[in-house]
Amino acid sequence: SADRRKELQEKEDKYRLLFDTANDAIFLILNGRFVDCNYVALELYRCSREDIINAKVLTFSPEFQFDGESSKDKSLKRYHDLMNGNSQIFSWTQKRLDGTFFEAEVQLNKMVMNNDIYIQAVVRDITERIEAENILRASEEKYRALAENLEDEVNARTFDLLETNKQLESFSNSVSLDLRTPLRAIDSFSRMILEEEYSQLSEEGKNRFEIIRNNTAKMSVMIDDLLSFARTSRVEIKKISIDVTILIKKVLEELLKDEANRKIEVTVEELPKISGDLLLIRQIFVNIIGNAIKFTRNNEISKIHISGSETFFETVITIQDNGCGFDMKYSNKLFGVFQRLHSEQEYEGTGVGLAIVRRIVQRHGGTVSAYSEPGNGACFTITIPKLKL
Repeated sequence: SADRRKELQEKEDKYRLLFDTANDAIFLILNGRFVDCNYVALELYRCSREDIINAKVLTFSPEFQFDGESSKDKSLKRYHDLMNGNSQIFSWTQKRLDGTFFEAEVQLNKMVMNNDIYIQAVVRDITERIEAENILRASEEKYRALAENLEDEVNARTFDLLETNKQLESFSNSVSLDLRTPLRAIDSFSRMILEEEYSQLSEEGKNRFEIIRNNTAKMSVMIDDLLSFARTSRVEIKKISIDVTILIKKVLEELLKDEANRKIEVTVEELPKISGDLLLIRQIFVNIIGNAIKFTRNNEISKIHISGSETFFETVITIQDNGCGFDMKYSNKLFGVFQRLHSEQEYEGTGVGLAIVRRIVQRHGGTVSAYSEPGNGACFTITIPKLKL
């Protein structure tokens, strides 16, 4: 009927529109030959419509595919599978009439029109995709090899580091023994001379022996501090969740025992918890708060304020005092071993305490910094990452 013919014509027009405006090359195949194609197919294969129409399907295939199997044998398998009702999607090496090759993704569909069985072939050029995949695969292999080499290098360096730590520990023990023995001898003999020959010594001689004994005592303290610094680099870190508020209150109780005659005002805010080694974290606060107590002793009223905050990534503890402070131009020396910003006559100490603080904080993956102005106190800020226990 006229309506039926009109309906068929509309369907055919719609199909032709989709056929001609598709982004992929489309072919219609009947009895093993091309009977139609769209404009994209002409561009992709770089030929004219006359070159394609009525050409055999293997015209644009090399004799063998990339896996070594003949194009003819592979195409027959695809054809039989398609005729058995299974649509086909596969990669296929194509050969243009000018002799150039490209890799394509091919989709085959079976169509019945006017009682004839057609094959619709949709072809997409995937050469760039394959090249990108090859580059990516080569990069992956390269970086995998680099990662393996890096892992070997890390293992080797870890072994070297462990050996070095063992040697350092042995060296530290040896230094401790080798230095302490002569120090004890110097201190003992100078004490014996003072006791046994005191009446025969001049005042200048007595003073010189006292200087000898004071310096041997000072040297002994320096050895102890140096060994403490070395131990902070070797000791195994055992992390737990630490209630910093409770810890600092215990540290203050211990440090303030000998300061009963001083007016010291300490305020401690509610502090966030820290994930870290209890003994090492305690040492941080002993050293910094101990310094705050020491460097505020010339004030009529010493003030120490301890506060904290936290972000999603880290915990921050701040310790501020109203002590003598220091000039920031010397701040690069502040955390060095045996570095002092004040004379021994003003304030006692060996200059190792803050070096120990920095080493402990670094081993916890954190940072420590200080800000100060001469005469306006100092503010130390410690950050410790929030690591999962």
